[in-house]
Amino acid sequence: MSTMNLAATVVAGTALVLAPIDPQPIRDLNTPLPVPAPEPEPTPVLNFDNHGTYWGCDTIANTEALIARERAAGTAIDEWHVTDYDGQPLRIVRCADPDFLDTICVISVSHPEPEILEKFPARGQLLGYDRFAITPGAPLPDGRTIATVEDPLGSSWRVTDDQGGVRWLHKHGQLIRYTSGAVTFVEPEWAGWSSD
Repeated sequence: MSTMNLAATVVAGTALVLAPIDPQPIRDLNTPLPVPAPEPEPTPVLNFDNHGTYWGCDTIANTEALIARERAAGTAIDEWHVTDYDGQPLRIVRCADPDFLDTICVISVSHPEPEILEKFPARGQLLGYDRFAITPGAPLPDGRTIATVEDPLGSSWRVTDDQGGVRWLHKHGQLIRYTSGAVTFVEPEWAGWSSD
């Protein structure tokens, strides 16, 4: 490289380094990102009157508040748990109003994903299995699932299944679903058959 070319390169490089920098891109980097708008709460509740006329949809929180207000006011409330044609669970609540039209709420019930404590893969002829925590959404041996779990300060959990049945499961028992699909509850020998 000749001296002339080297001098031209140094001058051009110096001009680039000393050129004024547009502050706008730097300002953009320091600007906080816009906060996305919260997603609207799903409205899985359909409201009807006793003639079957559709009134609209609502959120579960608003519907539960309505049911609590009506119950506190002494309104007769009927409740059913059914499944639709696809096997999805539904809760139907009827708030009776003798002076006007009844309010009938059809609530889509979604079960939470069960908490899996351990996964054991199959080995040879031994079946693999998942060990579940005794939490809502976990399977039960009779094909039902756990809806609620209460701790009555004893040695067993008070478990309500998705069809309203109540049972007691020992706190140190293990809820297991094998890869064959069979579900069992294994209670420790020292527990003395305290579970249902």
